[in-house]
Amino acid sequence: MSDPKWTHFGWQGIEFEIPADWTLGKLDGNRGAGYLRIDDETMARIEAKWETTKSREYDIAREMERQLRDIEKRARKAKIDLAVKRNVKMVRLQDRRWECAFWKGDPSAYSMLTQCEDCGRIVLLRVMFREHEPGKDWACRVFQSLVDHHEDCRDHWDVFGLSVKVPADFALGHASLKTGEIRLPFIRAGESLEAVRVSLGQYQLRSTSLDEWFEKFCRKELEPYKWAKEPCKVREHPGFCFQGPRRLQKRLLAPFNTCSLKSRVWYCKETDKLFILRSILRPKHSDVFEQVCTTVQCH
Repeated sequence: MSDPKWTHFGWQGIEFEIPADWTLGKLDGNRGAGYLRIDDETMARIEAKWETTKSREYDIAREMERQLRDIEKRARKAKIDLAVKRNVKMVRLQDRRWECAFWKGDPSAYSMLTQCEDCGRIVLLRVMFREHEPGKDWACRVFQSLVDHHEDCRDHWDVFGLSVKVPADFALGHASLKTGEIRLPFIRAGESLEAVRVSLGQYQLRSTSLDEWFEKFCRKELEPYKWAKEPCKVREHPGFCFQGPRRLQKRLLAPFNTCSLKSRVWYCKETDKLFILRSILRPKHSDVFEQVCTTVQCH
């Protein structure tokens, strides 16, 4: 079996590397506690669970023992032979406690349970594989690449070709993960950020200009604001900047809302995708938009 091409994946502050042809199968929870599953075309490949605790007395060995007992119990009920091995030596991680385990079955799996000594976050990672596959190599790469927080307090979101770093105090809203359109909206105390990736950019622009496409695509979002536009460049790509304050009638309805609109749209020829970063921020936080914009990776 040839070595797969690997890519970075990030969700709710949890990051690790995955083979590029594996994709999201399930999502649940939030930054505090959640679950996700990565699949290929045939089966579940990676499971990740996380929770946050202030306690530094979390008993990793005891929890790993409990999880393995549950797995063995389910295997017996299903009449599946299962060989389990604990304390598998396969990674070296700094500033965290961990234990790795292995079980042989159908499928087999490597599992790592870890707690960061800095932020206290607890993460379980599990990599599943068939007998003929290099499961240990895959698991080592996934486990070794784990990141659960950054010192600059920004989360690196990276999914389906949309990669952006957002301040960790912005919470994810209702995300849309369609094949041709990814939307990651974030909210914080009356402010918002949204990163958008749209596929088939050349097709989207076949009969319209980039700015006209954006005005139609974001019509509802633009309506409350007295905006102006001007050409700009984003990572050497031609684009447009849209910005402006709330319209007067909107301000009368919400006199304490001083947030303004700022948005950039650009077309990445290398990936044939359209990208949007849109913000509704108070004037004192306007620099957040520029900081986040520099982190969007389009190719």
